[in-house]
Amino acid sequence: MMMHHFTKEHGSYYFWCGRQLIYMADELTIAFDYSTWVLLKHGVPDAVQRWLAMFREKLPPPSIFDDIGTISGNSFEVEELNRLISNSTYIETFAKKHGFEAPSPV
Repeated sequence: MMMHHFTKEHGSYYFWCGRQLIYMADELTIAFDYSTWVLLKHGVPDAVQRWLAMFREKLPPPSIFDDIGTISGNSFEVEELNRLISNSTYIETFAKKHGFEAPSPV
């Protein structure tokens, strides 16, 4: 069994650390840096948005938080989410599969 992993039951996502439940959500938000394709945060949409707002407030532009993308949904496959958190190179594939397009440079 993976240390950190997702399961899905009755339409809700469960994120586990071993046998300890970390969070449960009906919808997930995934936050990532699209300039480097690094996964930054995942979880309940409100919590991820508060996390991003806090860092954007502390680090006004230009900062490392200028190139942050988010994807939200409730139809992610569990296998895909587990691959996302266990494979550091998968975020770009995941983001593009779910319709994310990075803004054009100004």
